[in-house]
Amino acid sequence: MFPKTVVTTSLEPDSVVQERARWWAETLKCPLIPRNRDLESSRALNRVAETTNADVIIVVGRKATRLLVGEQEFHFHPSMAKLRVQALARGQVDQLISAGGIDQGSSFLDCTLGLAADAIVASYVAGSSGKVVGLESQALLAALAEEGLHNYADGDRQLLEAMGRIKVVHTQAESYLTRLPDETFDVVYFDPMFRHTRKKSPAMDILRLLGNPTPLSGEVVREALRVARYRVVVKEGRGCRVFEELGISRIVGGKYSPVAYGVLDK
Repeated sequence: MFPKTVVTTSLEPDSVVQERARWWAETLKCPLIPRNRDLESSRALNRVAETTNADVIIVVGRKATRLLVGEQEFHFHPSMAKLRVQALARGQVDQLISAGGIDQGSSFLDCTLGLAADAIVASYVAGSSGKVVGLESQALLAALAEEGLHNYADGDRQLLEAMGRIKVVHTQAESYLTRLPDETFDVVYFDPMFRHTRKKSPAMDILRLLGNPTPLSGEVVREALRVARYRVVVKEGRGCRVFEELGISRIVGGKYSPVAYGVLDK
């Protein structure tokens, strides 16, 4: 169920912040509550939650957009993608890139975008001649990823360019896949919510709270294999039975890594 959400701003917002706040409200079709020191609506954010009975408060500020969910606070950050891109720049191996066979010019469809960490890495490798599309079924996460990918500024030029090339689509993966012709993307990728919780982190916390917990089905994987030109890649916890259930026998990943990548080749 979509949580009750309201949008507001930092105090005394400039025109850019106000425009971004309007975008959030229009995108999520939720109320926009103005905040100004001269208005009653400038009350503390906890009062905003109380008076609107909102589950989520989106606070648009000059530097970042914050999501307040109960006592927890989240904002977009490329997370481990930033470190993975730096490692790739040093010539190190990335397990996702190896599993997908992703190279310059590759097309990559991420069917479970979340906060786009894997899509960022794929976009960096695929480069300007490649194509990366991310599907996210949850409206809040799709909006957070879209705004973050195009407004994040704390990174080098190549990282920011990779982020800016990603196209975010708010949709269910299955319905999107069924509309695509055969062999539209080189690689189709899934990183469904793990059945067993991994190490805690802010990114994982928000995905657990707002993400889609629906397990990956064999039907969706078969549709993805039709759409893929070369392979379908599924990320899961090492030792999980998901690969066996989906009929995936080729497993890629570091021996000591907590995650593994199941690969279905055409």
